[in-house]
Amino acid sequence: MMSISRIALNKAVENEFGVTAVHLLKQRLLQEIKNDLLFSDLSVKEIAYKLQFSAPNHLMRFFKQQTGTTVGEFMEEVKNNGVS
Repeated sequence: MMSISRIALNKAVENEFGVTAVHLLKQRLLQEIKNDLLFSDLSVKEIAYKLQFSAPNHLMRFFKQQTGTTVGEFMEEVKNNGVS
């Protein structure tokens, strides 16, 4: 396993992708949540535990912070307008 400092990792990620490592990880996690909501039969509770959230409301809070919409609003939008 490579040994790299948090600062060096952040600089490398920012140089390569133009965003911090934390931002990149949050966007990846958000994409996983959306994929599960759209393409699986899992409930929000099941998705939350699958993705290591300690409780479903933490997933819902994270989703709203990242998207500005609730999980329910997202699903309603998809139902009305298709996958975005």
